[in-house]
Amino acid sequence: MKEIILQCSNVSAGYNKKNFITDLSLEIYKGDFLCLIGQNGAGKSTVLKLLSSILKPYNGEIRLRGQNILHIGHKKLSSQMAVVRSINGIIPDFLVKDFVSFGAFPHGRALSKIKQNLCSEIIKQTGIDDLSKRIITTLSSGEFQLVQIARALLQSRDILLLDEPVSNLDYRHTVEIMNLLKEFNHQGTTIVCAIHDLNTALNFCNRIVALKKGKILFDGKPEELNDKLLEKIYDIDFISIKNPVTGKLMVSPLQEVTKKYHSSKE
Repeated sequence: MKEIILQCSNVSAGYNKKNFITDLSLEIYKGDFLCLIGQNGAGKSTVLKLLSSILKPYNGEIRLRGQNILHIGHKKLSSQMAVVRSINGIIPDFLVKDFVSFGAFPHGRALSKIKQNLCSEIIKQTGIDDLSKRIITTLSSGEFQLVQIARALLQSRDILLLDEPVSNLDYRHTVEIMNLLKEFNHQGTTIVCAIHDLNTALNFCNRIVALKKGKILFDGKPEELNDKLLEKIYDIDFISIKNPVTGKLMVSPLQEVTKKYHSSKE
């Protein structure tokens, strides 16, 4: 029987007293590589904020291994899960190796003597050795995303929450980062990420949760998605085929139908 690692029970949440998530119930199992999909504003980022206790629910409960997440201290919670999301504002001119080392903060003094060794190990495992002495502000978007993931993995290899980890990246960096996440998932890291690119999600994850207006429309294996479900999720028509090389589902929206939906809303 699969171990439930995170659980949302009848959760409603949002901002300024307005619900963005309504009566959400979701179980995340140890070893999941779960991708949250859906339109902009569907609630993907909000779910990640709830799971990481950045946002408190109006109603319902979120549990980490059976314990209410609001009753877990910040330091203890940070040692069990790490979050990768966009950093707004100016970033100081840290060296990459120093930025990665910040992931050790939840572990306190007990880790201080071996922090540098662990940091070096993570830097090697994530393939950013050649970046370690660079300054953060000189990195490309793809390089910085790898560095952020390295920091998060030093913080916790247990649970990793990522908000749009490959947004605006080229194909090479997208595949590089998703392969890295898949590798750590195979090693036991539970991964939950919000992602826009459907084909990337279908290629790498083992579970898809589709949100629409703060509610779950689909929860299942990638191959269980179909054109009708995708139409309900995105309000446009899709065509899906099986990739002749990988055997996995590939999807594409139909442009002329997209126009039809836009005209129907005018």
